[in-house]
Amino acid sequence: MRTWGDARIAATARLRSAPDPHTAALDADVLLAHVLGVGKEALYAHPERELSPADTFHDVLEAPDLHSIVDWLRRRPLLHYDAEAKRVLVHAGLPPAWTVAAARAEARAVEAQLRGRQWRHALKEMYGNGPSAWSSKLRGVDRRRYTINALTRMRYCDRRGRIDLSYSGAPGTQPKGLVPWFDVPERRSREETVIFGHWAALGLWLQDGIAGLDTGCAWGRELTALRLEDGKLFQQKTVD
Repeated sequence: MRTWGDARIAATARLRSAPDPHTAALDADVLLAHVLGVGKEALYAHPERELSPADTFHDVLEAPDLHSIVDWLRRRPLLHYDAEAKRVLVHAGLPPAWTVAAARAEARAVEAQLRGRQWRHALKEMYGNGPSAWSSKLRGVDRRRYTINALTRMRYCDRRGRIDLSYSGAPGTQPKGLVPWFDVPERRSREETVIFGHWAALGLWLQDGIAGLDTGCAWGRELTALRLEDGKLFQQKTVD
C-alpha cells in the first residue's frame, strides 16, 4: 500500500471477510480516517496522498482482531461533557442553534443507532451534505445526518447558522457570507468551553470558551495537547 486510495481498497477487501460484509467500504473509511487522524472527506479528496512510514494502518489492517477494532470504533461517543467544568469535547464543533443539552441528546440518539442491531443500516445512510439547517421537525435519517455532520464535519456556517461543508480553508479566506461556526451570532453554547479538532487549516485557536487543537499533525506539522487542569499546551512536531 503506497497511498490513501490503496489503503481504502485494501481495507475494504480485508473487511469483506467479516460475517456480514455489506458495510465493508464504510467500515474501511471509518477505520482509515481514525488511524490517520483525518476526516473521511480528506480520504476522498486526496486518494493520491502517500502513506507515511510512521502510519500504522497496515498493522491495524493485519491485526487478527480487526473486526473487533471496527466494532469498538462505532461504539465511541460523539461528544463528551464535563458538567462540573462546563466543558465539551467534540470532534468538529457544536452547531450554533444547539445548547449543550440539545447536542448531548442528539449525540446520544445517533450513538444508540450505531450501537444497536440496525447499525449497518445507519452507516449506509449517514453520508451526505444535507440538511444544512437545524429544525426540531427533522426526523429519521435527516436528523441523524445533520447531527453527524455538525459534530464531525462542520467548520463554517452562514450567519443564520446553516452549515456549509463546501469550504475548509483558514478563517479570512472563506467565501463571503460564511463565518467559523463558533463566531455565529447568538450561538447557544457560549456558556460552556468547547474543545475540538478536525480543522487543520484553522490551526491552534484559543479564545474565550473555544479551544481548537488540530495543528495539522497528519499533514506534517504538529500534534497539540491541552492540559485541562491549568491550560498548559504541549506540542510535538511530526516524526517521520
